[in-house]
Amino acid sequence: MASSSSTAVSNPLFGVQVSEKLSKQNHALWRAQVLTVIRGARLEGHITGETAVPAAQLSKTVEGKEVKFSNPAHDEWIAADQQFLGFLFSSMTRETLAQVATAATAAEAWKTIQRMFTAKTHAQTMNVRLALITMKKGNLSVSDYVGRGRNTNSNRGRGSGRGRGSSQQRGNDGRPLCHVCYKRGHVAANCWHRYDEDYVPDDKLVAAATYSHGADSNWYVDTGATDHITSQLEKLNTREVYKGHDQIHTASGAGMKIKHIGHAIVHTPTRPLHLNNVLHVPQAAKNLISATKLASDNSVFVEIHSKYFLIKDRTTRSTVLKGPRRHGLYPLPSTSSTKQAFAVAPSLERWHSRLGHPSIPIVMKVISSNKLPCLRESNKESVCDACQKAKSHQLPYSNSMSVSNKPLELIYSDVWGPASTSFGGKKFYVSFIDSYRKFSWIYFLKHKSDVFEKFHDFQQLVERLFDRKIIAMQTDWGGEYQKLNSFFEKIGISHHVSCPHTHQQNGSAERKHRLIVEVGLALLAYASMPLKYWDEAFLAATHIINRIPSRILQYDTPLECLFNHKLDYSSFRIFGCACWPNLRPYNAHKLQFRSMQCVFLGPSHTHNGYKCLDIATGRIYICRDVVFDENVFPLSKFHSNAGSRLRSEIALLPSHLLSHTSHQGGEHNNHMLDFYNVSSDQTDENADIDGGNTTDTTNDDLGNQLHELRSSVMQDMHFGGEAATHATEDQSMVAAKPRTRLQSGIRKEKVYTDGTVKYSCFTSSGEPQNLHEALNDKNWKHAMDSEYTALMKNKTWHLVPAKSDRNVIDCKWVYKIKRKADGSLDRYKARLVAKGFKQRYGIDYEDTFSPVVKAATIRVILSIAVSRGWSLRQLDVSNAFLHGILEEEVYMRQPLGYEVSSLPNHVCKLDKALYGLKQAPRVWYSRLSTKLQELGFQASKADTSLFFYNKGVVSMFVLVYVDDIFVASSMQSATAALLQDLNKEFALKDLGDLHYFLGIEATKIGQVVYMTEDQFADGFTKSLTERQLKLFRHNLNLRSLD
Repeated sequence: MASSSSTAVSNPLFGVQVSEKLSKQNHALWRAQVLTVIRGARLEGHITGETAVPAAQLSKTVEGKEVKFSNPAHDEWIAADQQFLGFLFSSMTRETLAQVATAATAAEAWKTIQRMFTAKTHAQTMNVRLALITMKKGNLSVSDYVGRGRNTNSNRGRGSGRGRGSSQQRGNDGRPLCHVCYKRGHVAANCWHRYDEDYVPDDKLVAAATYSHGADSNWYVDTGATDHITSQLEKLNTREVYKGHDQIHTASGAGMKIKHIGHAIVHTPTRPLHLNNVLHVPQAAKNLISATKLASDNSVFVEIHSKYFLIKDRTTRSTVLKGPRRHGLYPLPSTSSTKQAFAVAPSLERWHSRLGHPSIPIVMKVISSNKLPCLRESNKESVCDACQKAKSHQLPYSNSMSVSNKPLELIYSDVWGPASTSFGGKKFYVSFIDSYRKFSWIYFLKHKSDVFEKFHDFQQLVERLFDRKIIAMQTDWGGEYQKLNSFFEKIGISHHVSCPHTHQQNGSAERKHRLIVEVGLALLAYASMPLKYWDEAFLAATHIINRIPSRILQYDTPLECLFNHKLDYSSFRIFGCACWPNLRPYNAHKLQFRSMQCVFLGPSHTHNGYKCLDIATGRIYICRDVVFDENVFPLSKFHSNAGSRLRSEIALLPSHLLSHTSHQGGEHNNHMLDFYNVSSDQTDENADIDGGNTTDTTNDDLGNQLHELRSSVMQDMHFGGEAATHATEDQSMVAAKPRTRLQSGIRKEKVYTDGTVKYSCFTSSGEPQNLHEALNDKNWKHAMDSEYTALMKNKTWHLVPAKSDRNVIDCKWVYKIKRKADGSLDRYKARLVAKGFKQRYGIDYEDTFSPVVKAATIRVILSIAVSRGWSLRQLDVSNAFLHGILEEEVYMRQPLGYEVSSLPNHVCKLDKALYGLKQAPRVWYSRLSTKLQELGFQASKADTSLFFYNKGVVSMFVLVYVDDIFVASSMQSATAALLQDLNKEFALKDLGDLHYFLGIEATKIGQVVYMTEDQFADGFTKSLTERQLKLFRHNLNLRSLD
């Protein structure tokens, strides 16, 4: 049975306790107790180094081989040392242990304690010697006197570790004071220390002299101080009350309280020195600068010489400050003496700052050309912090030396977007470019998070295609690629990432993006196609780019270089041109047309054929039998917003029609839903592909009816006519919805039987509260007739039969009495307003915008116009919103009181905008801004409702606030010309000089314009009750007293 080789080590220090725990004041007593215990345990060699650490392993030769094994003596030494270290830790106070706790061995802990409590510098030794010389026994016993001397020798200048100072006592003595040794009874001329430069006077005497003849304002560099200390609060530039409990301890052991803590600045000829966390100790006799903190806070170092000291810059090694030694101390020179000591030539850094931080060659040129004085020891390679903060820019990029010798050695990838939702419902695309032959693949994305899935598709495709693995990927560090990073590490793909905001490091992908976008936009522009087809255009652009010569490949094509395929350009056709595919296999009966005009969307990537888009249905046919006409582009004939109209129509179809259509022709025949639903997840190869023959005759009939319906809608949008479809035909497909009496125009006023009186009887505005009151008043009836006549003259709408599948909104009459600036009656205004809150997004409106000029813009333009004496004109556009042409189909009920009796079941199909519609402000602003830009005005980037014209001596500003226009011009004739041009397009009313704009009254007297709000204030006070008015007046009186 094998015996254990471990030896139990007894602890000779077990149970031994020290009565005096080591603190900041009892190091001598603690050291005496601990040394006796250590020597008794025969462990003193662990701290003196006599007992060396045995080797951790021993070796011996066994059968000719050297075998290593652990040394038991080493383990015993480690155990004894750790027991010794634990004993030392147990004999310390908590505050002292915190400074020694990092020691790993007993020797290390002992050395740390000795450094903390034993002073080694010359200055500390002199202070202790002086303290011992001047110490008197007095009333102390012999033992206390000797103990005090030992403590003074042991605790040299170390207290809580927060700097140095001295205590002093004030007294009144008429004897003369020596300014060399600071003793009384003789003067400096008779002092025997007069020529002794190494003499250091007693701190107590110095303190007494300081308080007798004023404080010493000099700063003294102290290599033993741990903190900056000052007794003069005015030396701190910023300060706050010190809330701690630490004290400053002197060599005698006395403690001084810290009152404040702050920051100070010492000015030097080259740059200021910052003193951070300066302790304000009122009892301190000297202002001490900790050399350690001075060096760390200012990036300098201190050189102490026998006659002087130097403070030098750590980087440039140039001298920042030089000071003399006086009476054994190193005071910082005063401001005047510093300037005299350093009245030398400026450094190169100083000239660099004086000349506005130009480059070093420019500074040297100025110095040499003008023979300016400059220090020779200036460092030309120093880095200017101010220049880096102000002029930091990207460093030049070196040419990439990366060369790929085989496919898939390096793949560049990046995500482009977001863009407006495309025809296929996508907003992004991710590209993959092979570094070997610059061949490109793109995949369309609905969200950036789809990159992970698309990379798997790309990886499976190319690795099977080339029978190789992807070696490395070059991308940015976007969130979509952070998810891929762990996958790359798992399968062994090297992932090269560009630095943040440094897209140049992924330049191949960025340049490919630019090329694809430029070619794709060119295809769309040439074919006059809407931008929603950008996905098909970009796919066709990538197909073309891979098949045209590249200068990088010595004018070879990427496809030929990578796959060795011979290209046939005879199959290329113009993107977006008219095409007629053979549709006979899709016909339901033999009398259907064999083809129809479609739009060419490029070649299919999965079929040997072409993609042809049927505009009326949104169906994409894949066919090889196609006839092209490259001189005709069908989509150029349609309005740019035709797609939204088709989507609105398909959204109104009943669900049973959509379900029949979506199942027509098998699982791939989902072209209807994909075309009208922009959130479809299908890509080019997976969406809108027809295959197979239809078998259900019922589905065929419904599909044909839907096709005919969509064709009639497209013809209606193209030619501006009505759809030749009767309401009875729609009712055959859609179940009739219940119709309310209000929808039929049947109304009945509420009759009050409880004695309630309508509030309108007591209103002073004179504005009718309902239609009945307005029709019975001749003034309001005349205003309504004028409004209706203007609407009819403007051709705002035309009547069409009502259909249950349309979103029909209501309208109402709004009445307002227009008043002049003085409050008198101007005219009665009646306006027909549509109830736009019933509109549905994506069906009868899309984008909204309201031209409202900012108040700050108005103030700026008024200030400019008044200061320069420009003319100020105010315009009003009659029925401004009626000038906007609608792009969407909006249906509204006939205005109440003006229904056409012969067509009671018809509704108004709006051709132009009407007040209340959500898109009315946008279409009005679009037409007005277009007109102003045709006249040479430019839109402001700071305020979209501000337009300016500046040519030669003519400067004009036009501010638009809905239908109110304010014109400021440097010439009256220019304003008249502008009004003449606008009046040709819109019904303008020239209100003359600016007098009332947005509730502000403007009165021009001479060259001064006075702005008041009297009418607004008068209307506001009239709306207040008597109690509210009293409170309002009371608040005004209080403000006037202030």
